[in-house]
Amino acid sequence: MEKLEGLTPERMTEFLSGSAGIDFVGQSRVEKYAWVQSILVEQEYFRLGKKQRGVVRALLAKVAGISLPQIARLIRSYRQDGEIRVHTGARRQFPVKYTTEDLELLIEV
Repeated sequence: MEKLEGLTPERMTEFLSGSAGIDFVGQSRVEKYAWVQSILVEQEYFRLGKKQRGVVRALLAKVAGISLPQIARLIRSYRQDGEIRVHTGARRQFPVKYTTEDLELLIEV
């Protein structure tokens, strides 16, 4: 995934047509998102024309193993925030009924 940053849109099209039957899988979400961001920066994504942006998106989806809608969300996040971050969801927790002192008293009984 490291050599793809410098490809021209024409070479990206050749790569995508040549790797039609191959599936790529990335390491972790953090690495995938960092790589997607580096491609967007290197290719100057927002200065490209519509067809070239589509080729870049297809390449990102193919190599990173991420769906096109997710790529669109990552690009939107990069445009709004200037970086792509991994968001971890805040999970709901049950309210605490007993304090540690209460638990110690229960253990004694």
